[in-house]
Amino acid sequence: MKNGVKNADRPQNKNLKPFKKGENMGSHRPKGSKNYETRRREAIIELGKLNKKTPEEIEVMLHTKAIGEALKGDFRYYKDDMDRTYGQPVAKTELSGTIQVDEIKKNTEMVKDLIESFKNGRRKKTTLPETPPPV
Repeated sequence: MKNGVKNADRPQNKNLKPFKKGENMGSHRPKGSKNYETRRREAIIELGKLNKKTPEEIEVMLHTKAIGEALKGDFRYYKDDMDRTYGQPVAKTELSGTIQVDEIKKNTEMVKDLIESFKNGRRKKTTLPETPPPV
């Protein structure tokens, strides 16, 4: 409630619909739907039944084809399947830079002096130091 007005009564909220029981903002996949691994496994089983092969044989055929294409330079299927099945590899980000500690100390001392002068009721004339360009 803001300024005596409920959020539901505000004009910008007139088209909003409340969540149903059991729903929340973080649910990306409807409850009861199958994930990639389950759908993939079921498709392999069905394909095996149609071709009179075991799911393991179909899996070997899929990997053989994927590796064959990867050896030719086309990694798309293999990469997508591995990412979906086992998750994407962790991407590491390296950060580098320098911190000018002397400048930070000078500025900290200046700010402390300014605060102290305001507390004591006198205003101290100061000029801010020129900041060096980022590296």
